[in-house]
Amino acid sequence: MKRSRATQLSLFEAAAVAPVQIALPKPVAPPKPKPPKQPNYVAGHSERLRARFLVSLAFGRVNDLSLLEPYAKAYMDVALRIWNERSYHIASYLLTNLYPIQLANDGLKGLTEQLIASPEVAEKPALRRVLVENLAGLERGLKAQLADA
Repeated sequence: MKRSRATQLSLFEAAAVAPVQIALPKPVAPPKPKPPKQPNYVAGHSERLRARFLVSLAFGRVNDLSLLEPYAKAYMDVALRIWNERSYHIASYLLTNLYPIQLANDGLKGLTEQLIASPEVAEKPALRRVLVENLAGLERGLKAQLADA
């Protein structure tokens, strides 16, 4: 009777021939992606400022432009206050985004020119520049309206 090769081996050798179970590490799920970091405009106030910026971006998006007409005068009334109470960057951003340029009429042009001519604005060249840029965009829009008519 012939012995099999496994029975011929010693116990030590038999243990070495036995199927080996390798302890493989358990598969690890890939890490969840982190949400994109929002810009921190001012430490501790980023969420509030971000909300204001988003609201200011959406301000002029209306189906009925007559809804914006009361805000043209209100804009002129608060522009100087916004400039005085906010940092340059935030004030510039708000004054640009809240300008009711969608109205694009001569009344808004007249109000803007009056504000630019006021002595309070003349004392603040950076504020004047923001308002002049708003007026320039309005004038381009009025020219385009005339060309389309």
